[in-house]
Amino acid sequence: MQINEPHHLNEIMRSTVRILLVDDDTSSISALTNLLEYNNTLKIAKNGREALDMFNKSLYDVVVTDIRMPKMNGLMLLKAIRGTNRPTRIIIVTGHANDKNESEARNNGVDAFFSKPLDVGLFMDTLSRFESEIDVSGDQCVHAVHGDTDNRKKPADE
Repeated sequence: MQINEPHHLNEIMRSTVRILLVDDDTSSISALTNLLEYNNTLKIAKNGREALDMFNKSLYDVVVTDIRMPKMNGLMLLKAIRGTNRPTRIIIVTGHANDKNESEARNNGVDAFFSKPLDVGLFMDTLSRFESEIDVSGDQCVHAVHGDTDNRKKPADE
């Protein structure tokens, strides 16, 4: 994956955000991992089906996914995640950007859509904005813009 510009990660990523990265291309995984792993909890899935299984077993604040992958593409993953009503931010990063894919993604609730080569500055600014909307206190995942809440821990007494 080609990256257009360097960026200072310590200025942008200040809190632990749980990110699920979904891509079948090893060079894209490597490049995105270098951007995302700083001060975050990062998990990687190599296709949409694996990602959906991981998503259903754990909580993620942000999902970064490609579109074209085996077993389940990123658009199908987007629809499945949105069907859970969890307040997860979803970012698509794809080398197969076209009007149809972008329109379908936006109609299904994607939060951001990027084509490759990735504009790192814009991508990191978007991620930083999402981070500022996420309460990473540990008990709840709160997205300030939407006011959605997803309980992370439930006391055993309830």
